[in-house]
Amino acid sequence: MDEKPKAPQPANPFSGTKDGVSQAAISRGLVFIELKDEVRQRLELPGLVPIFKTDLDEELKGGQIAPAAFAAGIEALKLLSPEITEYDRFLARYYLLEGQRALETQEPYQGQRFFQKALDLEQDQLSAEAAFYIAALLRDDPEDAIRYYRLSIELNPLAATPHFELARLLRDRRDLPGALQEFEAAFLLEPTSANLLYEVGETHLMVEDLPKARAAFQRATELEPEQWILLLKLGFVEYNMGENAAALRSLRNGLDLAPEALEDDTTQSLYVEGLYYLGLAYRDAGRPDQARKLFRSVLQFNPQHSGALEAAAG
Repeated sequence: MDEKPKAPQPANPFSGTKDGVSQAAISRGLVFIELKDEVRQRLELPGLVPIFKTDLDEELKGGQIAPAAFAAGIEALKLLSPEITEYDRFLARYYLLEGQRALETQEPYQGQRFFQKALDLEQDQLSAEAAFYIAALLRDDPEDAIRYYRLSIELNPLAATPHFELARLLRDRRDLPGALQEFEAAFLLEPTSANLLYEVGETHLMVEDLPKARAAFQRATELEPEQWILLLKLGFVEYNMGENAAALRSLRNGLDLAPEALEDDTTQSLYVEGLYYLGLAYRDAGRPDQARKLFRSVLQFNPQHSGALEAAAG
């Protein structure tokens, strides 16, 4: 929609409109123009589109008509005759784009207003997307955010992202069964997403279901075998399940793949925990020398690491 269509010439101004609407449109300064087929199909508009005569004259100076000019004319026509719906799909797409632009310019209230207008037009996937954006803007009001995420899912059941974001919100509110249900619904729609599997595994850990957590992390590593964080997470679970040989393999592979420069405190903390768990796995495998080296490495990163202090002393 950002691409401006070539300007058509005015057509029979009021063809296909009711006489009362036609006269009212004339009084409002509206004319109707006929679009070329390729423009009409791209913008999802009927053949005749209302536009203010003043806007048309201005736009024709540049040889193109901006979608905003069409939107203004359509809005004016719908005020005269609200039952007209053939322009609604164009308007919903236009409002979505305007809402996104408002977010980019740090105008969330204006963005929400446009998204609500798109939602009210009831245009299946377009309105579902609008509901999703509104939910994201309302995260500080969880009950309303949950309601809009569920509405987005209802309008477009085949979109995984609303399930994913709803799951994260439910997990934040400690509704872990609800979060798992939404994460798994999202995964059914995107079964090759390692990120979704990671979140499924993390949520299973929160409910202390180690076998299901292990299954999720294992599948995630199969999808993205070079992702070091997934391997470490799998190794942590395997160690806590008593699968020491598997844990050694996963932890070593994960640490070997970790970047030299860790992005932030979270990834550094995860890396240090990987060293610690690998030390535990070596210790349990009867290799104390390797274990002590790893515990000393942990203490170089974090001298207060209680587990490494205790293990090194032992």
